[in-house]
Amino acid sequence: MGIAYFIVYGAYSLIVYTIYKSMKKAGASKLIRRVVLAFFILLPTYDIIISNVLKYYYCNFTELEKINRKIDRPEVVFVDNKRYKYEKTPIIVKRYLRYVDIVKINMRDKKNYAFRYDDKKTIIRNQTTKFSRYTQIYKDLELPFFINIFLKGTSNQLIDNKTGEILGWSKSIWKKKYNFIFIDTGYFLNDKSCGEYVYYNLLKKVIKGESNAK
Repeated sequence: MGIAYFIVYGAYSLIVYTIYKSMKKAGASKLIRRVVLAFFILLPTYDIIISNVLKYYYCNFTELEKINRKIDRPEVVFVDNKRYKYEKTPIIVKRYLRYVDIVKINMRDKKNYAFRYDDKKTIIRNQTTKFSRYTQIYKDLELPFFINIFLKGTSNQLIDNKTGEILGWSKSIWKKKYNFIFIDTGYFLNDKSCGEYVYYNLLKKVIKGESNAK
């Protein structure tokens, strides 16, 4: 892929150079030639500039997390996780069982299952309709259309189902993979995020005292 990258951009540079020389022969002014040259230079990488400016704004001038009220260690938490696939559920369960006795998760079959440790510290699963006082909603962050072209993020909320109160929320932001118009080089993967990306950390922060965590 790296060789293809250099071939494509080598060809692109040659085309730009040819256009520039043709304009010079045609008598185009120096200002016009420079404007056209700047346009072609910025065209393949325009998103690099825009995405970095947008990320800087969101990371430095917007609120990324807020804890409205702390609670005692809950027995049960329902996790409405709209981002992870079923095969990642065991990982999610282990993380949550550090902070609660039972974690309920909505599965692909649209049923809710409760996970907990038995006496032998083995995770067991049961289908359940038991009411959970608290729900955590973890999903993709909704951004305005233009901004969504360049940035991606996650949204995390912990809700008290009895009162409807949002106990805490957090979001994370990162740049999408750079779009080199002609070819996807694979060089730029997910950018380092700002804000809280780890889904279970919100629950940890809302629970009173670090001693509540197992």
